[in-house]
Parts: sequence; structure tokens; C-alpha cells
Amino acid sequence: MAQEVLGIVLRWNEKIDHATSPYLDDIWMNKDILSAVDVETHLGHYSLTCKPADQVYEGARVLGIRVCTKRWVFDMEIVIIPRKINIISPEVPQLAEEDALKLNNIFYKLGRHDTNLEDVDSNLHRLGDSSRRTEAKLNKHAYNVDFLRRRVEDLHGQWQGVAGVQMEMAAVRSITDRLDDRLTDAIARLGLVENTTKTLEKRSTPGHLDVFQAAERPPTLTVYPYPTREF
Repeated sequence: MAQEVLGIVLRWNEKIDHATSPYLDDIWMNKDILSAVDVETHLGHYSLTCKPADQVYEGARVLGIRVCTKRWVFDMEIVIIPRKINIISPEVPQLAEEDALKLNNIFYKLGRHDTNLEDVDSNLHRLGDSSRRTEAKLNKHAYNVDFLRRRVEDLHGQWQGVAGVQMEMAAVRSITDRLDDRLTDAIARLGLVENTTKTLEKRSTPGHLDVFQAAERPPTLTVYPYPTREF
């Protein structure tokens, strides 16, 4: 809880947040960016007080461990920080040792108290190779995912095209059915007109054929009974 509260207060000032790193009730501070007085003043605005600042090389307690002569000493386990000679400028050894202390902080959190910093370079190369392999795998997976996404989009477009063709076919089928119904109705009406025309023609033509047919038939003899007289 104390670390969370401290972190929130420090993040309210961007410069102080960049120069500090809270750990429980301790604060790491980069004095090349600002001074300890600036941090104390910032905390004082929020009614927070802190102990006077201690330099690491003076034996300050970092992460609850006494740091002395550039070494972490606890339970007879020592992490050796190699000293650097002037490489580019007199400030380089100090910066390198500060970076080494930060790495020690990381190793301590990971439970690696007996790690020699001379092996860090090889470990970093190994981690770099592993990260590059992981990046290559991720790129391959990303390419596969993108390929599948484009394939799905193509299939979706094809499905939409098929759906459009099906709709057009259904519309054409409906039009064809309506035309077929109209044609059937027209044929029925035409047949009715033809029958009506034939009937009218029969009625308007003189019946000479019936007379001729009657003449060709033999006469029909019709016998009636003789009437009787009553006396």
C-alpha cells in the first residue's frame, strides 16, 4: 500500500516520475536529473515526509540491504560489481556502476543473488536471439492471420455474389411464372373466342345441308288409328 501511494504521488510530477523509482518505503533517485530537495519539496506538498537522502556509496540501505563499497552483502552471498576504468569520460564508470546496481535490483527481485554481472552480456545476447525468434514466429502468425482474414473476406464476397445471383434467379423465375400464367390465360381466352366464332358461323349459315340430308333419307310412314263412330 505504501509503495502504491508513493508511486501515485510521484507520478503527479512528470519530471520527478522520470527521475525516481519507488520501492516499498524507499525511493531510488537519479541525481543527474534533479536533486533530493526537489523530491522532498514535492512530497511535502502532499504532507509526506522522508528521511534525509543517502548515497549508495556511503552505505545506504537499498531494498532493505546494506550497500557498502559497491557490493551487495547479505547472508554471505555477494554479487560482484566489476569496476570500470575511464572509457570515454570520468562519468562513464559511475553510470555503468549505476546500471549495474539496477541490474542487481532486477536479479534480486528474481531471486538470483549469486549472479555475476560478467555473464550478463551473454545472457542478454541469448535473450536477444530468443526475442528475435519469437518476433519471427509472431510475424509468421500475423501473416497467417492476415491471409486467413483476406481469405474469409474473399469467401464472404463470393457468398454475397452467390446470394445476389440467387436473388436474381428468383426474380427471373417469378417473372417467368407470371408470364406463363398470362400465356395460359391468353390461350384459354383464345379458345373461348374460337368456339364463340364457330358457333356464330353456324348460326349465320343457311341450312341447305339439312334439306339435302332430309331428301336423301327414305320417307317415314306414320300410321294413325282409324276413328270409330259411335251410334
